[in-house]
Amino acid sequence: MKLFQLLGLATVVFLASCKDSKESSTLRGETIRELTEADLANVEKFSKKFAQDAKEGNADEIARAFNPRGYFLRALDGIEFPPSEFEEFMGGIIKGTSQRAGGLGWGVLNQQLTYVKLLNFQGMKMPLFRFTDDGGFGYMIIMALPDESGQIKAYDTYMLSNSDWSSMTTRRLVLPTIKQLLGSKFTRAFKKKDEADISNHLETIKAINNATQTGDINALQNAYRALPEKLQKERFFWSAYLNSLVDNVDAHLKEAEKFEAAFPDDAGVALLLLDADFNREDWDGTHQKLNTIRKFVDDDHYLDYYDSLICVLAEDFSKGLEWADKALSASPESEDYWWSKITCLTQLDEFGKLATLLEDYAKQFEVRLTKEDFAEGFLDKFIASPEGQAYFGR
Repeated sequence: MKLFQLLGLATVVFLASCKDSKESSTLRGETIRELTEADLANVEKFSKKFAQDAKEGNADEIARAFNPRGYFLRALDGIEFPPSEFEEFMGGIIKGTSQRAGGLGWGVLNQQLTYVKLLNFQGMKMPLFRFTDDGGFGYMIIMALPDESGQIKAYDTYMLSNSDWSSMTTRRLVLPTIKQLLGSKFTRAFKKKDEADISNHLETIKAINNATQTGDINALQNAYRALPEKLQKERFFWSAYLNSLVDNVDAHLKEAEKFEAAFPDDAGVALLLLDADFNREDWDGTHQKLNTIRKFVDDDHYLDYYDSLICVLAEDFSKGLEWADKALSASPESEDYWWSKITCLTQLDEFGKLATLLEDYAKQFEVRLTKEDFAEGFLDKFIASPEGQAYFGR
């Protein structure tokens, strides 16, 4: 299953101007809040445009869709940061981000990104997006909020496969820089014990991040194994290590079993481990994982289509036809769904229904399929049938 990588973003945060000097140096990131119906209507407009810009590779528009300051404030939320040093630091990281085409959204450029719907997630309605690719699929949620001017901006992204906000990934990436900047103040900059634990292994974590970005699998695995066991079981690092094992089927299956046992009935894990079920040809397990994902996203016709593909692989064409019908009725404009149903009807020798489906396809897409549109031998029985001869004889 291909995992889609991208930075996310956060929410507008500011230095609180409180009376207590300690409080005034603690960064605050915007969190979940209620949106008005007018806000939600604008979020939907924003989401549809965002998906279109991503597909078309409109880097400038994607970059403008994010609120970089809000994102990084969210990533640094809770850290005690001297106000005198913060603005220079913030200006530097925003400038660095802007040098990459697409800015914070560089990872979505030229991706097959589809806006699905508004999803109730962590107490707020947020836009849900689906990535599709020949190597698999994935889901992304954007924390989309109006900025001070009222424009909808992306403040953070949540990748289902990682089950983490992208701002938290960024937090890990920038910790070494913050440590160097704050010097002796670094230790007291963190309030949570787990963050202090991470701060003791920044070089190793930096090596994992670098290896992930460069695709150096050996370096990633070596760095991961150098972590203490507690951090090895932290989901972000563990999932990165697991993904590095995909080409080693036996090792991946063994590690996948441990990972799944640690996070049962988890949609992100289900998405991450579909490959493991494919490798072992565990079609029932694959269907179960799709159901887990389906519950998380509150249903999506693409998952029905994917279920039909699994049935085809399992040669359960009757059940595959049911799933294909369900997907097609929900989204008749999705051409892949038609092909799944064509495959099932062909394998079931349902030639009358197949001929009707081909006629409907021609009406839907204004293209009449020919024999050359199919793999050699695939339609032999249909071509020899009276229905096939009638269809292709015209």
